[in-house]
Amino acid sequence: MEQITNTNSGDFKTTQQMLDTMHTTRRWVRFLSIFGFVIAGILFVFFLFQFIFIRSGVGGINNLLMMIVFPVVLFFVYFFPSFLLSKYASSIGRFIKDASTITIENVLKCQKNFWKYVGILLLVTIGVYIIIMVVVLPGLLGTFLSGKQP
Repeated sequence: MEQITNTNSGDFKTTQQMLDTMHTTRRWVRFLSIFGFVIAGILFVFFLFQFIFIRSGVGGINNLLMMIVFPVVLFFVYFFPSFLLSKYASSIGRFIKDASTITIENVLKCQKNFWKYVGILLLVTIGVYIIIMVVVLPGLLGTFLSGKQP
């Protein structure tokens, strides 16, 4: 890991421009967080309906994977980054009230956690795409070339 040294001498100083920018950023981050929670809530309700349909025998066992796993995965894909954004917005609010080195460190830590999650999600998504290309596409191509209907 790269060694980072602090070349800043003295206390952390904030400007009004910094505070204004953080205030605007906080509003957008809070909006995206709330929007993500709403989507996660809708997915959760969708999951409950799917679970009720499965319990009542509608849909059969063949659709079990799509009816349970897919909504649960989507719920967590939306919920967790929304939670991280909510923490980020709250830490920005604390920074605006008390512009200290500790609060800006917390803001940056929350921001890092969000982008780390986004990066991991991107890698997982690329992995899923690769698996689909390796497993599904050859089968579809073979079916297409043989002249049979999928």
